[in-house]
Amino acid sequence: MNDINIPAHIQKIMSRLQSAEFQAVVVGGCVRDSLLDIPVKDWDVATSATPDEVKKVFAGKTASNNGEAHGTILVLTDVEPVEVTTFRKDVSTDGRHAVVEFSGITEDLERRDLTINAVAFDGRDFIYANEFGLADIENRMIRFVGSAEQRLTEDTLRAFRFGRIGIAKIGGQPVRGDVEAIRDLVAEKIIRIAAGNENDYVFPNALSWERVRDEFFKMLSYPNNGREIEKALKFFSYTGLLDLALPEVSALTGIEQNIHHTQDVFEHTLSAVRETYITQPTLDYVAKNFKSEMDFYHMSDGEFAFALVRFVMLLHDTGKNGTQEWVSLEYGFSFLKHEVLSTELAINICRRFKLSDAVSKLVVTCVREHMAVPEKDWTDRAMRHWFRRVGEYAPILFDVRAADRSSKYTDIFAVATERGYVYDVSDLVDKACAFDTIQKKSLPINGDQIMDRYGLKPSKKIGQLLNAVEEMIINDPLVDIGVLWEQLDEVYNYQGE
Repeated sequence: MNDINIPAHIQKIMSRLQSAEFQAVVVGGCVRDSLLDIPVKDWDVATSATPDEVKKVFAGKTASNNGEAHGTILVLTDVEPVEVTTFRKDVSTDGRHAVVEFSGITEDLERRDLTINAVAFDGRDFIYANEFGLADIENRMIRFVGSAEQRLTEDTLRAFRFGRIGIAKIGGQPVRGDVEAIRDLVAEKIIRIAAGNENDYVFPNALSWERVRDEFFKMLSYPNNGREIEKALKFFSYTGLLDLALPEVSALTGIEQNIHHTQDVFEHTLSAVRETYITQPTLDYVAKNFKSEMDFYHMSDGEFAFALVRFVMLLHDTGKNGTQEWVSLEYGFSFLKHEVLSTELAINICRRFKLSDAVSKLVVTCVREHMAVPEKDWTDRAMRHWFRRVGEYAPILFDVRAADRSSKYTDIFAVATERGYVYDVSDLVDKACAFDTIQKKSLPINGDQIMDRYGLKPSKKIGQLLNAVEEMIINDPLVDIGVLWEQLDEVYNYQGE
């Protein structure tokens, strides 16, 4: 296993506490990821000092936060605010919220969810760990600390974290008994998601959709972990967690396709998630348009781009359950207009997951348009029409199409060939649409000019004439403005007032 290299600003916090004769350690995921040579995003500091004692040690360098009631103080540094939490143990829990009291480091580690997270390092030469912690990290073995049933009833979200962290992030091997415990608790409806109605009072430990959504988006964000994410989704399917969160995707299991596919719809969906690849134009678009969402999820542009496109791939064929029709023995089944039903389902899923308007619009548009991405034999005019319709989502749709096409293959050369074809078409579209009036959706003639020329008042007719201008631009992006007005005069005279 690798060394644990703690950043200087974190070391300073630990040293200040240790100099004041308190225990101070980095704990949990940051230790686990360091030992596994996985980049660490967040460093969590735990200490024997109480919140009041932490405030005294860092007088004038702390800030109030919502976690103080649970023992967490925000210490301000030149790099970033750092959460410092007092060692604690659970006194009681309702499945979502725990009542805690301060404790020692051993009890603190025993309250954690997974053995791979029950580890701490004092910054010098000693690692504290649950009895299985270090061995399970080294062997990437995924199990709960102590009783799986107890850990899960303390917080049922741990079932999703088991798959997200243990399988999708570190590629671990889950302990069979713990997997079966999750499956049993789902079947017994102990693990459940809030319905948003009176039943939530009957089942007060039901998970909120926001917490489930966050686990899915974090899981889908790991850039180089396509195969691990595929395995995690299979784990969600086996345990029933997928049927809780995304029954529309779970329902795709066993739906046979046709001569173009060797997999059923569910298997194809997971393969498309696995084969998702993000290009620079998509990264650029995400970085420009989703800063608030990236900040909320604490993700880089690359991580959030993967989460978005993989979420689209999860939903893109959900409409095949409901549109399957038998064609022939030679062909198999057809799924005519399945993207229409997929779009309706995507709208409902985005609402259920309480996604932002910007994210919802992107997801729904890409699901709706995933079958209509240009091919090499399209004319320039057809490509410009398509671009005007999808606009800013064009680069993302090419990544969606590449994942969809390459998911049919396991051979790396075939996958590369399919991706190459899609991105060759992308280059053709770039050439066909390489004009300001196409790219920027700006027209050289506006509504005010039309009203002045024809003496019109604001009405639907202005929109009809602007549509005519747009069509002329698509047909000939380099058309002269004088010729454009002449053509518009003809349209106006033909339509009449």
